[in-house]
Amino acid sequence: MNNKKIKVDFGNEESLEIEKGRHRILDIIPLLKNVPDDVMACKINKEMHSMYYTLKRDCKCSFVTYLEPEGKRIYSRSLIFIFLMAMYNINKDVSVNIYNKVGKHFNIGVSNVEVNEYFIKIVKEKMLEIIDSSYPIIKEKVSFTDIKEIYENMGSKQYDNFKRKLRQDYAIYNCNGYYNYLYGRLVPNTSCIKGFDLKPYKSGILLMLPREDNINVVDEKIYTNKMFDTFEQTFYSLNKITGIKFIHELNDKVLGDSICEIIRVSEAHMEKRLVNLTDKVLDKKVIMISGPSSSGKTTFSHKLQLYLKASGKNPKVISMDMYFKNASSSPVDKNGKKDFESINHFDVELFKLQIKDLLSGKEVCIPTYNFKLNGGQREYHKENTFKLKENDILIFEGIHALNPVVSDYIDNNLVYKIYIYPMVTLGYDSYTKFSSSDLRLIRRIIRDYYERGVKVENTIKFWDGVKRGEKRNIFPYVELADEIFNTYQIYEIGVLKGYIENLLLMVENVSDYYSEARRLLSLLENFRVISTDEIPSISLLCEFIPKKGCFLKS
Repeated sequence: MNNKKIKVDFGNEESLEIEKGRHRILDIIPLLKNVPDDVMACKINKEMHSMYYTLKRDCKCSFVTYLEPEGKRIYSRSLIFIFLMAMYNINKDVSVNIYNKVGKHFNIGVSNVEVNEYFIKIVKEKMLEIIDSSYPIIKEKVSFTDIKEIYENMGSKQYDNFKRKLRQDYAIYNCNGYYNYLYGRLVPNTSCIKGFDLKPYKSGILLMLPREDNINVVDEKIYTNKMFDTFEQTFYSLNKITGIKFIHELNDKVLGDSICEIIRVSEAHMEKRLVNLTDKVLDKKVIMISGPSSSGKTTFSHKLQLYLKASGKNPKVISMDMYFKNASSSPVDKNGKKDFESINHFDVELFKLQIKDLLSGKEVCIPTYNFKLNGGQREYHKENTFKLKENDILIFEGIHALNPVVSDYIDNNLVYKIYIYPMVTLGYDSYTKFSSSDLRLIRRIIRDYYERGVKVENTIKFWDGVKRGEKRNIFPYVELADEIFNTYQIYEIGVLKGYIENLLLMVENVSDYYSEARRLLSLLENFRVISTDEIPSISLLCEFIPKKGCFLKS
């Protein structure tokens, strides 16, 4: 039976016949003609696997490279693994914490050792030594007792994350006697790591990744410091008021029946921050709010409107989508498709004219945009005629709100620019933080499905394109914001898990998006489900909870 031949189809008219159950993907690479240099993993019949996967039946196989989103995740995770291995080999007593990203690079805190140029040089040399040694990185299945013993022998406190026994056995990676988990796939051996660098950053180390398009060249850009400062403030304040840094600590609150208090305190903390923000904008006439998809712009804008009304102001929320050009005259991208996220799809001249007229006391008719008419068409209605009065404040929300061409002509004394983003502070352990991008995708899948009738596969399909648009139209202007506001709630992933698990399970294994759905499911595995009963209807999170919120969703 084991000698039966199977056929493995690699596409591009290349296939192999091999013995069933005798070969791993890694073993047959030398037999292939067209293998990319930057392979991170492979897909077998659209399901993601490591390069150590043993082929047991006829299948279609495709390689996952660094240029793909999952390839970049595997590369980043593997680079962290090698960094931690190097640190462990240099000094077992060193404590490492990996915080938020600075731009696309990892911000790492190190204690029990003096971090200076010389120490960073030693760590980098050790990493290069590990990479040059081409050590295999092998996934091993171990029991609950074994994983506890492994971490204790290493003097690691990361065992706390396994203390709530979820399974009979666990996967852990072994590289030349160094063990770690890191909650996801790694490259098959250390030589797969190419470009990286280490630099001092504040009191710690910046672990720098390659460029998006070239695995061998380090991306030297550090995009934003304001995001770093906001993350730090939120991280320390949430930890101080909730006592939660890790997922197992959140689960303890759920299992200990104290999650209701956490929800109330977290909501009160966000409301307090909103009140403080309201006080800063009371003397402004124009507020510009920007943020990437599923950051909560709609609810945030209406909540700010509510607090401004409570302060005696008369705010008007206007979506900047109303100033889109008609679809018939919209720009196209390099593939000839309509680019509705381009700044060229936004009628800058009309927007400028109306803002200038309003600020000078003139009456204007603010347009509405009919997305269903001719693919998208601007309309004017008399009831939208508006004149700015003494207590009026205009609140504009949209992806282009921070773009200089949209607002830089407004007197700085009259305008306030806000960037909102859900920066996740919760970690699986000291090395692995739940991705803010993945949280936004989860939020969007739920909202798209329940509010817009969009299938899960379609949301996943267009997500990479959405993120590319954000990199082009939103992220370059974050530093221009007067304020960055974190819209993440410490408890929210446990709530969203209850809504998204069944949606992800609906994605069948014949779908091109099956592996991504399974990846998201695995991320949520360690969370306990949290009820929505204690969440107030004006919570920003309710924008992403079906039939829960009191504000209009868009």
